[in-house]
Amino acid sequence: MTTETAKKIVVTAHGAADKIAPNFTPPSLYIFNFIFTYFHFFVDAVIGVSESGRKEIIDAYHFDQKKVYAIYNGVSDAFYPIDKQKAHTLLKEKYAMIDRPYILYAGRLEPRKNVGRVVKAYELMRQKTGRNEKLLIVGGPGSVSNDIKKRAKESQYTNDIQFIDLVYFQDMPALYSSADLFIFPSVSESFGIPIIEAMACGTPVITSNITSLPEVAGDAALLIDPYDVRALSNALAIMLENQNLRKKYIQKGFENIKRFTWPKMAVEIKKLYKKIL
Repeated sequence: MTTETAKKIVVTAHGAADKIAPNFTPPSLYIFNFIFTYFHFFVDAVIGVSESGRKEIIDAYHFDQKKVYAIYNGVSDAFYPIDKQKAHTLLKEKYAMIDRPYILYAGRLEPRKNVGRVVKAYELMRQKTGRNEKLLIVGGPGSVSNDIKKRAKESQYTNDIQFIDLVYFQDMPALYSSADLFIFPSVSESFGIPIIEAMACGTPVITSNITSLPEVAGDAALLIDPYDVRALSNALAIMLENQNLRKKYIQKGFENIKRFTWPKMAVEIKKLYKKIL
């Protein structure tokens, strides 16, 4: 049996959030970031999953820009709209979920995901409007999990805030579909797949106006400054109170996701392979 060294090396790096964003960084990532920054001369091409991610890779890892390409992720066909009440019924017993209506966040509890401000904005929205939507936070534990859960426990609305660490992939379409609103105010994102998954399920989206998120959301989401709690709170109130606005973003979301498919991604990667060979 003989072995042969790869003729070309292509790396998908997504973006550079692990180096540039506020985040907990384990030793393994320090090692990766060091090697990728100073010993990347053997890499023939790097794929970022957005133009924003591409620029991050060039700036953070000092790659030759001619070697770095932007190829979008796709949204799975598994994500489609399900009747809200039916979707909630599917989930309620399995995950002991709170009752509808609720605002949904899905993602890890890491500093760059900005979930602490979601809780603060939710409280402010409730105080200002008197509305009673609940807040459901779904995502694997991260380095700020305890701080965020402590903050929520101390909230006057603590009984209306629920954390679920894990929802299985096959249940995610029902989760997005049963939500009245999806919020994703990350401060650093190379793509932001949850926003297009939510759009595919017919749920209106609020997301950040920085990094890759405006590029991916287009005009199909309400964009806000993720550092501004008051702006985030106002966005929640506006979207919840204006049914026509929600409908507009739902329809725009269905149009927007047509830009992102896995077959399109495969075609673009194939073109790249042919080019470097």
